[in-house]
Amino acid sequence: VKKAKGELMVAAEVRQVVMTAAVEMRNGLESLAKRLPPSIAPLTCESQIEAHLTKEIESLLLDLSDRLSKLTQST
Repeated sequence: VKKAKGELMVAAEVRQVVMTAAVEMRNGLESLAKRLPPSIAPLTCESQIEAHLTKEIESLLLDLSDRLSKLTQST
């Protein structure tokens, strides 16, 4: 009854989604070191650099959120 109501999740499915999200987050964070320098190097204004970093980090966090939201879509 609880599974039919969406109150229970299969542990293996949860682990898979979380592990995939963690791997993708790690890969995204590691890629920042290679992707950001060329776009940040020409910037001279601290606020521009901060905005660029914020945009990149927010993008990674949105991807993580999207991946984890799949947990609520599982039946």
